[in-house]
Amino acid sequence: MPRKLSLIVVAFLLLGWAAVEGQPQPDPQPQPDPQPQPDPQPQPDPQPQPDPQPQPDPQPDPQPQPDPQPQPDPQPQPDPQPQPD
Repeated sequence: MPRKLSLIVVAFLLLGWAAVEGQPQPDPQPQPDPQPQPDPQPQPDPQPQPDPQPQPDPQPDPQPQPDPQPQPDPQPQPDPQPQPD
């Protein structure tokens, strides 16, 4: 059954191809020239962006400073003696 179906399909294809090939092709209708499109306005060139400044290499962390020694409290100054008149 499938073989007969395929033979029918091939026969129709051959008949259709023969019919198309046998007919003279009509001359295609000349296409009217398309209207020329106006040139688009030229876009101004974008201003070139300056190259970003190169970032300096990060400085290595400085050596940690030792904690300063606590300063002793200054000695309290004695009150100045009142000057006698």
